Amino acid sequence: MHISKIEIINLWGKEKLTLEFPEQVTFLTGVNGCGKSTLLKVIYDALNDSISKEGVVAQEHCEHDLKSLVTVISDKQNTIGSGEDISALFANLLLVDSDLEQLQASPDYQDLLKQSHEIKHIVFLLDVYFASSGKQVTRDEDNKITLKMIGSDTMITWHRLSRGEKTLLYLFFVVLLYKSKVSVFLFDEPAISMHVKWQHNLIKDLAELAPDNQFIIATHSPSLVQNSWLGNCLEISVI
Repeated sequence: MHISKIEIINLWGKEKLTLEFPEQVTFLTGVNGCGKSTLLKVIYDALNDSISKEGVVAQEHCEHDLKSLVTVISDKQNTIGSGEDISALFANLLLVDSDLEQLQASPDYQDLLKQSHEIKHIVFLLDVYFASSGKQVTRDEDNKITLKMIGSDTMITWHRLSRGEKTLLYLFFVVLLYKSKVSVFLFDEPAISMHVKWQHNLIKDLAELAPDNQFIIATHSPSLVQNSWLGNCLEISVI
């Protein structure tokens, strides 16, 4: 399900406000106080009321659970993203060749294989971002996602990561964890703590991770939209 159009009655003194969302990604732009965040909240409340709380992920809603989210992420990576062959998951099972072939053809096995590839791809993408500061994604002694300096085994504890680093990790892994559970992602100023170099490919990378999902993003950042996204901007001030 994608949102194609919304109609809001009696918002900002307007009898009816109509907004169309023809693309996978839509940016809400405009001056401070024009109502970008308000629109996101209206959409979030409307979707929650009409289809259930599983129908949308809002950035503010999820951010409070970031530490527990990181635990979930690390658990998944510990299970299926360790870099070992996927068949090692079943190393403790006594199987004849025919049993192993049957297991490898099973839907559960295929799901694990797909998730493993997705996690490895996300870690690869994140390492490209973090390479500019000499860091890479790793797991700490509690198997939680964090960073370390390239060439070092010393972990950087989560509380020592910058807000921008935490936000980048959060955005990529929340899209991975929720893309099969929701239809729409709502992000309010997702790049506010990020260097402009990180912003250039951020939305492209997130959208490619979830090509069947819709993204509605409120932003003030020119760098976030300049990379082929100018035609996806909805200027709130002129509505």
